[in-house]
Amino acid sequence: MSLTDLESEYERLRNELEKAYAAPVWNSGLIDRIANALTRVERTLVRLSTAVGMPALTVNSAKTRQGDMSRT
Repeated sequence: MSLTDLESEYERLRNELEKAYAAPVWNSGLIDRIANALTRVERTLVRLSTAVGMPALTVNSAKTRQGDMSRT
């Protein structure tokens, strides 16, 4: 999988996770599966970006998601 493909997958999973958390009733199994897939993609992105000499996790580094509690 190319870096561009991984970045697209990362963004897709982030959007999917955002939708899952926005649901009136959380489906914890779905949220766990999405979070686990997101973690695998993030780890792969770090490995690939380090291998080609790029800063780790440049994906969305300039963006802050609205409501992202990890940034508060």
